[in-house]
Amino acid sequence: MALIFNRLAQNYIKDGYFPTDEVTQERIFQALSVPSKMASNARMRVFDPCCGEGTALGNLKHVLQTCAAQQIPEDKRHNAEPCESFGIELNRERAQHATQMLDRAIFADVHDVVVSPRSMSLIFLNPPYGFGVSDAAGTGSTADQTNSKAERLERTFLKKCAPLLVQGGVMVFIIPFYALDDDMAEYLARNFKRLQFFMAPEERFQQCVILGVKTRPGHPAKDVVNMLKEARDGKFKDRVIPDQWMEAPYEVPAVVEDAEFKFHAVRIEPSNSVTS
Repeated sequence: MALIFNRLAQNYIKDGYFPTDEVTQERIFQALSVPSKMASNARMRVFDPCCGEGTALGNLKHVLQTCAAQQIPEDKRHNAEPCESFGIELNRERAQHATQMLDRAIFADVHDVVVSPRSMSLIFLNPPYGFGVSDAAGTGSTADQTNSKAERLERTFLKKCAPLLVQGGVMVFIIPFYALDDDMAEYLARNFKRLQFFMAPEERFQQCVILGVKTRPGHPAKDVVNMLKEARDGKFKDRVIPDQWMEAPYEVPAVVEDAEFKFHAVRIEPSNSVTS
């Protein structure tokens, strides 16, 4: 599957930024499908809360729209573009580029952007890696200085973004496999079904790809939690996402257009505004 946007940079470490390489993108996209029928007021929304230059999400939109064009007869296509892409990026230069790749991109911190809950069909989540800085008391001290435990950014982004998915929405979660702590494993098992773990074919950053379908919160299945913990411990390092997806695909659901849908920054200086 050829991607429409060539990658503009190799995977590199900058501000915790690890772009998803093309091979991993292609293999993930092969696991996805689109609805065969869509209502006249429905479309797919895909979202990346740390979208970088917007290349991965732009490629994803292109793939989904190509699939929709193949599956939905032309006389039954209700929208010129049955998929919309939304991104947030904290780096100004990358955010500026993302505005050219995505339908809407905002230069801001994810915590300073309002997004309607249960409004996204798919979330492509490759968050910054490592620990955040805790300064809950507003003292200027870091977590290490106050002996308080900072939360891993991967966990912060997961819990921030999972509620934005519609029921049946698809999560693509890309993190270093060793960062999958017990809390994340239980959260995933409580809020997602059809959870599958794979290693990314690009080995440099030891990334894994976790696929899941959003469901109503429930008691986490013990076998799923154990599988994710074993994956964290390296038991499935040879389970690479296949180059040919042979299982039932993950269907990216449509969302009904809602006049109350929100996607805007709430704390950003006008001089720093970069939106599309």
